[in-house]
Amino acid sequence: MGADLRVQGPGQAIPSKRGLASVGLGLLVSALCAACASSKATLAPSDFPPRPERALQVELVFDAAADLDLHVTDPELETVYFGNTPSGNGGRLDRDVRCERTPELDTRRETVRFDAPLAGRYRVGVDHVKACRRFRKSADYTIRVIAPGLELERSGEAEPGRFDHIALEFDWPGAVDETDTAR
Repeated sequence: MGADLRVQGPGQAIPSKRGLASVGLGLLVSALCAACASSKATLAPSDFPPRPERALQVELVFDAAADLDLHVTDPELETVYFGNTPSGNGGRLDRDVRCERTPELDTRRETVRFDAPLAGRYRVGVDHVKACRRFRKSADYTIRVIAPGLELERSGEAEPGRFDHIALEFDWPGAVDETDTAR
């Protein structure tokens, strides 16, 4: 067997190998089963088309245990969230992800995008609305900010019923004050 073999499962890949004839059939079957049986969560796609080059995008990625809401406040203090989209300044939420809208194993994502972002300070909030499972627990999340010349990421944990108004702050465009991003 001189050709490459690539095996991909949900969120997992087995690197290409040459000369698989020398590898025992049992090892190959085990690798295939491991890739197929992976229970790693998949990330639900955004409803937005690809990000325009000049756009500012803020993503909240979280696990299936909770209904979290993303709130992004622009420099003019207008907040984009499920109840205010699109905003007067052009910020849009791609969708409000709730418990019943995503399969059990999916990782959830809400995205706010400003195609023509205003200059100034932005504040990102995370609201833990409710637990999606019987037992209420905290939910892990990651906030990602993507814009030309700016990529930020902050992970945290949201407690049930709690709204963290300032999970992350940053200036656009401009240097990020590291003391502010850790709030």
